[in-house]
Amino acid sequence: LKDWFQVVQNAERFVQDPQIWPLVAQTIIHERLSPLAELTLQAPHLFDVLKQLQHYRQLIQPLEFGVARGHEGMLEIYFLPSCGAVATSSMLSVSMLLTIAQQRGLAIHQWQLKLPASLSPLPQWSRWFDTIREGAFVSVRIPQAQLFEPLPHEPDYYRQAQAFCRMQHREAKTPSALTHTLRWSYRCLQQQQQLSIHDLAAHMQLSVSSCKRMLAQHQSSFQQCVDTMRLFRMVELLQQQPYNNSQLAAQLGYSNSNNLRRACKRWLGENPARLREILA
Repeated sequence: LKDWFQVVQNAERFVQDPQIWPLVAQTIIHERLSPLAELTLQAPHLFDVLKQLQHYRQLIQPLEFGVARGHEGMLEIYFLPSCGAVATSSMLSVSMLLTIAQQRGLAIHQWQLKLPASLSPLPQWSRWFDTIREGAFVSVRIPQAQLFEPLPHEPDYYRQAQAFCRMQHREAKTPSALTHTLRWSYRCLQQQQQLSIHDLAAHMQLSVSSCKRMLAQHQSSFQQCVDTMRLFRMVELLQQQPYNNSQLAAQLGYSNSNNLRRACKRWLGENPARLREILA
């Protein structure tokens, strides 16, 4: 994961062109640079593609799916920012999904793409989609009728790719410090427990300085991890019921609603009220 983020950051810094992400996605898929690429190209239907991408996402990093929900006959998938890398993780992740969909001959023009105002649609996206709207973050809506339409596939190649994915997945014997921190943060938010680097260090049986160094090796920090999970949890909560700002702040561990508004503006460029409208 550390090496992958370094490659992505170098590409972003030196190329400085969002077109790099579709090119990276196309290279990974077309050149079969991961057994997950072969698995998605042999999956029997789109639902299985999405399931495999989510389950084995560590084999193509950073592939970040967020919350998925049904809406008016569509499945909406949010690509939530990963540890502060908003444009990088979202643009690359959606490029991966679209490259696979195009390769499988799916009717992408029936899908709907939402992008924050800060991100401009790439030329090929404008050609593929009939509908591109503004949203709080990157999301894709897929007609639910497409999810189980049979796709051409070779069962033997599919089983072989599954075996390779399982094998590589097992080789990552323990979750990375980054994954461990994200999971711990999410559980604390669900249970409305305190979030601090000292509590995390105690949970991981490390010193605070060792904990910080481990996260730094993944190009991240404790605060970035907490912010990522707070954003994820906020989207979940706002889809369950329209919490007001004070209730939402309490659920996410903020001392007051002003801190929540500032954080939401920093994450998405939108305030919580606007986010409620978008999610509604």
